[in-house]
Amino acid sequence: MARHLGMSAPRPFYRVSVSDPPTGFRRQWAALMSALNDQHLMPVDNNTARVAWGSPLEMSLRVVRDTVAYVAMTNTQYGHVPASRNNPERLSINHLEYREAVRLGRPTLVFGQGKSIRDIESDADNRAKLIAFREEAERTADGVRNVYLTFEDSTDFAEMAARAVAELRILLDAEPDLPESIPEHPDDTDADGVEVGWSTDSATSTDLLRRDSLARVLNSRLRDAKEGHPHTSLLVHLDGTWGSGKSSVLLLLAKELEEQPPFLVVWFDAWQQSRVSPPWWALLTTLRQHVLADRGRFSRAWLRFREMWARMRVSGAPYTVALILLLILSAGVGYATWWLANKFTPTTSDLIKLFTPAIAMVSFLWAGSRVAARAFLWASAGGARLFEQSNSNPMTRIALHFDWLLKRSKKPVVFFVDDLDRCREDYVVEFLDSVHTLVRDAPRSHYRAVAKRSAPAAYFVVAADGAWIRQSYEHAYSTFEVAEGPLGYLFMDKLFQLNVPMPALGGSTQKEFMGSLLGLTAGPSPQVASASAAIKHAGNDEAAIIETLEGLSPAAREAVAGEAALALASSETRKHTEHTLRKFSPMLHGNPRSIKLFLNTYSMLRSVRTLEGSTLPPDTLALWVLIRVRWPSIADVLARNPDAVEGIKDDLWCADHFPEELRAFAKSKDLRRVVLHDEGGPLTAALVRQCCGLAEG
Repeated sequence: MARHLGMSAPRPFYRVSVSDPPTGFRRQWAALMSALNDQHLMPVDNNTARVAWGSPLEMSLRVVRDTVAYVAMTNTQYGHVPASRNNPERLSINHLEYREAVRLGRPTLVFGQGKSIRDIESDADNRAKLIAFREEAERTADGVRNVYLTFEDSTDFAEMAARAVAELRILLDAEPDLPESIPEHPDDTDADGVEVGWSTDSATSTDLLRRDSLARVLNSRLRDAKEGHPHTSLLVHLDGTWGSGKSSVLLLLAKELEEQPPFLVVWFDAWQQSRVSPPWWALLTTLRQHVLADRGRFSRAWLRFREMWARMRVSGAPYTVALILLLILSAGVGYATWWLANKFTPTTSDLIKLFTPAIAMVSFLWAGSRVAARAFLWASAGGARLFEQSNSNPMTRIALHFDWLLKRSKKPVVFFVDDLDRCREDYVVEFLDSVHTLVRDAPRSHYRAVAKRSAPAAYFVVAADGAWIRQSYEHAYSTFEVAEGPLGYLFMDKLFQLNVPMPALGGSTQKEFMGSLLGLTAGPSPQVASASAAIKHAGNDEAAIIETLEGLSPAAREAVAGEAALALASSETRKHTEHTLRKFSPMLHGNPRSIKLFLNTYSMLRSVRTLEGSTLPPDTLALWVLIRVRWPSIADVLARNPDAVEGIKDDLWCADHFPEELRAFAKSKDLRRVVLHDEGGPLTAALVRQCCGLAEG
């Protein structure tokens, strides 16, 4: 029984039907999903249901009927209009879902854009239907069961959504006999028969897997980089397979970065933007939109003018020539009109005949200036391509304008790049090369060096499967052969300063996650409080923190893993640890980049392994990081098959564990020296499993 198991009875969960995620309002949608989760309202994504069940219209309406409320956000586009005999008015699915919810008497909550957000629906018929949908929702609204709210931008949306969803929850709690997704269990009921409610697979900012600890570690590293090296950019790779929770970590990290002093988080959906070329234009446009949105109305208009002037200066002669020609033509038309008006005494009819073509000419000139701006000021993707083709060194000018925008941001800028591993190989390479050019290789000595030295840094967190990135580079440079190993790893080392693998789920975390889905929450362990105090008492000593964790039970260790990981990621602890790791520097052959990569990789891997509950000795983890840095392809083989370490210790077993193209690396004397090292070694299959997060310490 729940009482005897030390479990607390959960608040009832209710399933709520939600509309399709809106294009272009990702931050608002994430805030809305977070508000629903906070109120124990489980969002049922109708789009996912349609994919799973097949029939678009009937399945969408079925979801509305099977849930207790309907929540929607009207898009800048009307949405999909299903072709069906049951849809004679040719309405969108979202519109039909809303009408069905109202017909059934379900509570509805609809968010619509305010007047400052212009519709971009290109189809005139659909634009009229979109406006009619909003007006219908506004007419139906009564402020209680049917609520319609408008928002202007993302600044106040989170608070608005949280308040509105909380009021919806109060309304639902007052409803009699609502079906619960996870029912409460009375004391005489066995919990074995708990019905698991609908659980979405979308990214969430409600943490059930202790990913918030990883977000806090990343937040700490980004803030340390800003304080220590304010003019040096940082590129972080969040590495994980599909479904490992990378997008959720980004949402959690965005929350952390909103704390004072805040960062400006620039969301970049690579999959959505992959249809736009070139990538640098999409990056610049996204950065401009976020910088403008972070300002007030009048400041925004002034910045638009200044930014257009800055682009004009960067574009140079083409736009200037076009503008001069337009001005000459305008002056000619004006002079001809003035001369004719003074030469003759025109009647009213003559004036109409005289000014009609003049007005038409002015309109033509205005349209011409807009076309020139789009063509020569890269106000469109086509203009960006033209700019590339008409300049001998376009990326130098683009990097300068990128820095100009960074300087106009009131906050440090961090890009969150998601879904890059869903893009084509050629786009992955082109995009990352553009990022590297803008923030890492931007010329600092050849063109306006003084201005570049004072440019603020840009930070990037790229959430993508590392295997797909490596494969993309190896495919793009398939004709290149290097002695250091597979080319993809070399590009990864050059691109990113920090590689952060997604933590594996420990046994206690898995049980806690399952319990949260079942509505069961265990009481806190008394050992956790004392362990937390011991970690704080350990100060900046990595060995003392690890020793404290070793003395805990696996459950208590995972409970305080977040505090321990954050303590290990602090700048003071890293300095102390780096001092003790100097003894391994000779194995890196004095390569400065390798030494930096070794220290950064060790720091992040120590935090990630700690989050998993592992208590590897520092020297053992250092040996694994040496393999990861110097022989990454060998490390990948060991991660898949830890027993392959025997093939490194003895050449006799090498062919049994390593493919032919890697055997020369596996037989390296330097590699064998690392594996058999006295301090931290020899590495065994069991230790390799712990280093890879495949087993608990």
